[in-house]
Amino acid sequence: MNERVLLVNPPGPKGLFRDTVCSTLSKASYVWKPRGHIQFSSIIPPDWDARFVDAAINGLSTEQVFDAIGEYKPTLVVVAVSSVVWDKDYEFLSRIKKEFSRVHVVAFGDAVREKYFFDMLLKQIDEVFLNPFTYDIVNYRAKKFSSFAMIEGAQGSKKNVEVKTYLPRHHLFDNISYRWPFVKHFRYAAVYTQFGCPFCCSYCTSSRTTVTYRPAENVLAEIDQVYADGYKEIHFGDDSFGNPKENTRKILEGILKKNYKISWSAYTYPALADRDYLELMKATGCHTLVTGIDSHDFSLLKKYGRPITKEILLKFLENCKELKIDVCGDFVLGFEEEDEDSILKTIDFAVNCKIDYASFNSANPLFGTVIREQKIKGGIIKEGSFGYDTAGYHIPSSTKLRSERLKQLHSRAVKKFYFRPSYIIKRISKIRSFEEFTLRLIEGLGVMKNAILTR
Repeated sequence: MNERVLLVNPPGPKGLFRDTVCSTLSKASYVWKPRGHIQFSSIIPPDWDARFVDAAINGLSTEQVFDAIGEYKPTLVVVAVSSVVWDKDYEFLSRIKKEFSRVHVVAFGDAVREKYFFDMLLKQIDEVFLNPFTYDIVNYRAKKFSSFAMIEGAQGSKKNVEVKTYLPRHHLFDNISYRWPFVKHFRYAAVYTQFGCPFCCSYCTSSRTTVTYRPAENVLAEIDQVYADGYKEIHFGDDSFGNPKENTRKILEGILKKNYKISWSAYTYPALADRDYLELMKATGCHTLVTGIDSHDFSLLKKYGRPITKEILLKFLENCKELKIDVCGDFVLGFEEEDEDSILKTIDFAVNCKIDYASFNSANPLFGTVIREQKIKGGIIKEGSFGYDTAGYHIPSSTKLRSERLKQLHSRAVKKFYFRPSYIIKRISKIRSFEEFTLRLIEGLGVMKNAILTR
């Protein structure tokens, strides 16, 4: 039988990122590449046909997506769903099965981590998975991923498990409408060396996710393909690039050995990147690293399973500055223990630690996190609640602050960090091409819009 796989991102807001780790709306003008679909494309056997329909990025209606399904006649449809627009995505899935009853339909997304939502999905479709790298695509008709035990099995262990994949089908996602905010070129490739995160920060969805990683030679073969296809920019989209460290070192040394002229950025954890490691990153084209700083209160972070010390963080920032690697710090505003004074201290810390970018996230009840458990236990939200994102558009109250005040503080953080004249001058002085200027202008305008909408 000729297998045909159709990957689908349903209709919805253009800036919505549907993902199993964190489903959220864009904080500016950028639109993430579809991580789950790119990862899934790497497990599709090379002799199978595959297509991708992104209804959100291309502004397609449900009827237009169904027309594409009817024309292509896929044997397997893989759909991303999001808790941010759960009701609309659920309706979309239920209609697919009604109109194309013989098609095997599989879904993934952040909400599948909670049995309430998993069970709802299984009423409408055939299977649900969490980690694309571990889905048994060859035997999909056996419906092995129709039990919540498969989801539970993908959460918990932090032991690194190696998985080898085929090459991702980057040509399906080659659309300059996708933008990672720190790229220096409109056209870029999103490369994933692993799924999950080795760390246990309990306010993060990845804190309970089993870690699977691709061996260095597998990733290098993909980078060979990306480079041959003319990409000048890579975004390593792992939750913590650099794990396992020796495997990642082999990847970087492979790039260096082949003398590839690429620029790249990634998320990382400060304790993973010592001075020698950062020097290797820089030598291979790294220009920006995103890392979780999260709060001014390191004792609070330790309570949530993040034992990073201020000394390690500041040394990481110092090394990056000396090596001319830009740093974006992620911050979390509105932990249950925080009052307004604590949030204001975190905002000041963001401004004063001299990082290049800041991403302010609301401490929202993400699926699989202790924050969701706290808010359900405290009666702030109910089981089955959805619609929350970390970008600041929809924030539930905490035990100490009302929703509206949290929104105001989120907007204040963005304005205080980005609207400083000295900061704007500094960012402009770092621009080295007209293409980069255009990208920074687009994102700057997006930040302004976000600050207004979330105030």
